[in-house]
Amino acid sequence: MIKLNYPQFWLKRGMISLLLIPFSWIYILLSFLRKLIITPIKLPGFVICIGNMSVGGTGKTQVTKWLASNCQKNNYNFLIITKAYGAKIKKAKIVEKTDLAEYVGDESKLLSLYGPVLAAKSLKYALPLINQLKPDIIIFDDGMQNPAFIKDLTILVIDTIRNVGNNKIFPAGPLRVNISHALSKADIITFTGNRSCNNFNLIQTIIDSKKPFFKSKMQLKTDIDKTKNYYAFAGIGNPSSFVQLLKENGANIVLKKAFPDHYNYTNSDIKQLIDEADSLDLQLITTQKDFVKINDETNIVSVEVDLYFENETQLFNIINEKIKVHI
Repeated sequence: MIKLNYPQFWLKRGMISLLLIPFSWIYILLSFLRKLIITPIKLPGFVICIGNMSVGGTGKTQVTKWLASNCQKNNYNFLIITKAYGAKIKKAKIVEKTDLAEYVGDESKLLSLYGPVLAAKSLKYALPLINQLKPDIIIFDDGMQNPAFIKDLTILVIDTIRNVGNNKIFPAGPLRVNISHALSKADIITFTGNRSCNNFNLIQTIIDSKKPFFKSKMQLKTDIDKTKNYYAFAGIGNPSSFVQLLKENGANIVLKKAFPDHYNYTNSDIKQLIDEADSLDLQLITTQKDFVKINDETNIVSVEVDLYFENETQLFNIINEKIKVHI
């Protein structure tokens, strides 16, 4: 997966995106050649891939967290596999409570609160541990475009705020693949974000695909003190969605700062944030994913978010029926 800041020209068509279209053709060609030379393998378990068709944060990790919680409720033997972005591990590792986020990756550390996680730099490093653990269900957080393994069920996650941006392929736009191709590979489509999707062409295309789709809402589990003024910071794929969620829940955001996705905070970063907040009498607030990377700092509010789907029972029943056929 490509990790970089989300440029404004990805949101609408313009001269910059037009100039980059030749590079999009190269990207498409390289992706095609990659699929030609790689033979996908069948993993020892029912493989659920949670992915997206665009670059940047879409809420995949929240959907993975939701699915892991439901697997736990049903006493399934499952394993979450993450790509360990920004992690210091060289190969693969089962995430333990004592592992630092900078070593195993922020998403790996966060998801380990909800189920067993294998952080791996590539699938070849993960395979020996998968064979050793023998999970009935393997959940991939990301990997929809990875041709190295066979998916039994693919859940496509679409962010309702950015959705498909300017509808151009990377780097002219945020798309990794065209929309019709992504929908053809998906078994279930999920919308994340607390807004209705305003891309009517996209909605109609999804309806025409006859694939089941589900809307969701993000809800804070952390209480917001509405008497305080806040300084919000985050190093996630879509930091604006975090700030918007805080505002919707009554937080008075006076200052905000965005770091690159999967950013590893240094002590000087945290000291600077604290000094800036103290000078303006602000309360620092960040995401749970960011907080797992900050050591011994209790004066920062960590916001826990849960994802709730409309027709949630129907969604898990669809997933559960497919699981039961295979295990």
